[in-house]
Amino acid sequence: MTDKVASVTSGLGSASSEKQIGAADFAAGTCFFLSGFLALTYEICWIRTASLVFGAANLALSTVLAVFFAGLALGSFIFGRYSPRTNRPLRIYAVMEICVGLLAMLTPIAFSAIDVIYEQFYPNIQHNFAMLSLMRFVLVVAILLPPTVLMGGTLPLFCRQYVRRQRGISSAVGLLYGLNTLGAAIGCGVCGFLLIRYVGVNTTIFIAAAVNIAVGVIAWMLPLAAEPVMGDSRALDSDGGVSSTAKAGSRKTVCIYMLFWAVGFVALGNEVLWARYLTLLLYNSVYTYTLTLTVVLIGIVLGSMWAGGYFDFSHRRALLFGLIQVGNGLIVLTVLMLPAAFWHTFALVPFWIVVLVMLVPAVLSGVSFPLAIRMVVDHPALAGVGVGKMAALNTFGGIFGALLAGFVAIPLWGLHVSVMATTGISLLVGFTAWLLLDHSSGLPWRVGLIALCIAAWLGVPNLMGTQLPADFLSGQGELVDYREGLSCHMAVLRRDGRLDLEIDRMWQGQDEKYHQIMAAHIPMLLHQAPQRVLVIGLGVGQTAGRFLFHDINGLDCAEIESGLVPLVREHFESDWMDDPRVRFIFEDGRNFITHTDQMYDLISIEVGQVFRPGIAGFYTHEFYRRARQRLNPGGVISQFVPITFFDLDEFRTVIATFLDVFPHGVLWYNTAEMLLIGTASDELSLNADRLIEISRNDRLRKDLEFAYWGGPAHYLNRPEALAAGFLMGSNSLARMVQGAAIYHDDRPHLEYTTSVNRKTRSLPEIVALVRNHLDPIPAILDASADSTLTVASESIRQYNLKDIVASSILEPVPNLLSNGEQEQAIRALRRAIGVNPKNFSALLLLGQALASEDKPRWQEAASCFERALEINPNVANLHNQLGRIFMIRSSPDKGIQHFRRALEINPDHIEAQRNLQKALGSTRIDDLGQ
Repeated sequence: MTDKVASVTSGLGSASSEKQIGAADFAAGTCFFLSGFLALTYEICWIRTASLVFGAANLALSTVLAVFFAGLALGSFIFGRYSPRTNRPLRIYAVMEICVGLLAMLTPIAFSAIDVIYEQFYPNIQHNFAMLSLMRFVLVVAILLPPTVLMGGTLPLFCRQYVRRQRGISSAVGLLYGLNTLGAAIGCGVCGFLLIRYVGVNTTIFIAAAVNIAVGVIAWMLPLAAEPVMGDSRALDSDGGVSSTAKAGSRKTVCIYMLFWAVGFVALGNEVLWARYLTLLLYNSVYTYTLTLTVVLIGIVLGSMWAGGYFDFSHRRALLFGLIQVGNGLIVLTVLMLPAAFWHTFALVPFWIVVLVMLVPAVLSGVSFPLAIRMVVDHPALAGVGVGKMAALNTFGGIFGALLAGFVAIPLWGLHVSVMATTGISLLVGFTAWLLLDHSSGLPWRVGLIALCIAAWLGVPNLMGTQLPADFLSGQGELVDYREGLSCHMAVLRRDGRLDLEIDRMWQGQDEKYHQIMAAHIPMLLHQAPQRVLVIGLGVGQTAGRFLFHDINGLDCAEIESGLVPLVREHFESDWMDDPRVRFIFEDGRNFITHTDQMYDLISIEVGQVFRPGIAGFYTHEFYRRARQRLNPGGVISQFVPITFFDLDEFRTVIATFLDVFPHGVLWYNTAEMLLIGTASDELSLNADRLIEISRNDRLRKDLEFAYWGGPAHYLNRPEALAAGFLMGSNSLARMVQGAAIYHDDRPHLEYTTSVNRKTRSLPEIVALVRNHLDPIPAILDASADSTLTVASESIRQYNLKDIVASSILEPVPNLLSNGEQEQAIRALRRAIGVNPKNFSALLLLGQALASEDKPRWQEAASCFERALEINPNVANLHNQLGRIFMIRSSPDKGIQHFRRALEINPDHIEAQRNLQKALGSTRIDDLGQ
């Protein structure tokens, strides 16, 4: 280790090995560290800003990343070629840093300008994939290419300054690369976790730009010069400074370059696969990208700084290079093929899951860079040239790898085959290095090692028996079908006899009617005569399809994931998709609203899981202003307010932001996913004609034979139950949120706060706040209300609010029951019933839990079932359960009566059929239903 430190010191020292690093060198190193810090800060801020202009679609974001890395690659190559011609590289670096700061300072204005340009072209080219992609690419190049080219030149220039000894090339390059990458890792974490949340995107860019300029000024003042190049620098440059390994023939030189291009291809291709794989283990949030990128960068730092010094003294570099690539491929394959049970057993926190998946391959990537540089560079003065070429090749390979993995491999072949492909390429790179570049060991030994590695590569998947991603998607249910889309995993699962849709393991809908149908019916009833409707977010289509129950001319559905439509067609109610009034738009919903020229009478935003990346962007002031521009006069906008994700201040901020753009609004009960409905023109009201429409429209009336928590007495086709959903109008909403902050794109703190703790954090407080500001029921009606209806509605409304809290208590019950924690589940059920005694689901679950104990409490279970029957007597399974209890308690007549009633409701109820057959032949059946 002492020798390694000595080599690094001599590599970064002057021509004399005795000279130590001075204060000026330390200042230069600090500047170089800050260059990495600022580069990642810009990258994260620019990605976020670009997503607001072009949308969060993968292709738009990939365009930004491709241009960013392409700029770095070009800068590395250009300034690497130039580096031998200057003896004052830090002066060049200083000018570059000042220019980067000035250019970065202009990017917020530039993005605003291209937003205007993009909006002019978007309506005419939105359906032309090639033209839309070209337009995005050209606009991003215009903004990001100049500063990123300058950023890319920093490493070659520092190598020209500090790589001074032939026996210190690898160690010096490794240390410089690691120092810059360490700054990038810290910059990624600080920006992604802190600055954007607390300072804001544009302010972060301005601060970073000011620091950039200061770094440039400091670097300019440093009294440092590089060692002069001995001989003609142009002659050395034409030779490329290649090592003896490559000088043996141009084919070997080309081989090394191609292999390092492939290393970049595999590295960024694997990062795409890792990101997709991690969605099988973690819930994606605003923290996920920052966490994964930080871990990768830290791994690169560890690898480059730890191993760089060893390669200056090794004569078996090709062998080591091949071992690293083969090891990388086998390690990635092994980790990604670990069984789902492994991860479930350890139940690791997100940080450690990311570390286990990504750290070792990142370390090996960090080791590869100084080793590859040492394979092509022998002359220290030309280290900048070698670094420039190799970094450019590696980066361009990475761009192709990321694009191919994300847009070709995963959609066409799936995650499993893609992992096999990238790890196979990694092995192929290593085998090529052994066969064509390594002559330190015999050919039979190399061939034998290759055969062993191929056997391991083929054997790991068979040994593990893992199928990606299917083994991870099943969760607590039976996996029926799945799709691997451009940006997510979509799965259909069967649970308790129903089908559920999940996207990245998060519930999106089911095949049974539930509260999301009201997200269509309520705004349609509040609008006087809607004709054109836009729905953002498809889910299982329950909301979108319900708009067609009303008299409209057109329904546009904006859905970012095109693969969702065929999945919904196959497994969920989808006849509505064939209606000629329906048009699907496969586009980021915010981007579509921002740039389209289409106008609508009603816009329904069906995205509610605010912690997911990009979703909070549908709650900002800027988004609402754009949506208002897309509404016809008198147009209405409707949006979920999922209060389980908010604390009290966040809830008030969301509503205050909405009201600032749509001053005439109402808050409507729809379970804990309340509906916020607004217009910029007149106050909303529920007129008598719209209520009459429910009774006249058989299809609509039948669809509203549905209750949130009760039975037929609370069906929403009853006027009093429907009107009970009204909570408050504009004036009361304004009073409730007086003084609340307005939520803006520039400081997206909502994404962060809802990601930390998403479960029912402030439900009782939010419900109490709403209850204190309720408007009288007649306030929503455009005529004097019947007093009987008003009294009935008020009673139901109070139960509605109680049920929000009761449902939050019920949420963990299914997991408790499945884990055998019966007593905890029963206690939770009793608490929920105490809050809302009319919650049908709680009574049914409590009866089932009491009846399934080791020592069943039959009488109490029967009491729960009977109370549930009073609420809803039309549930077959409830009659079957109660009939079984009567049979066990020696009341066969009552038991047979309930079995027969169950079969009247559902003739296909197999268990009730079997129980009735047994009951007709016995007076007491202890094993009934078993």
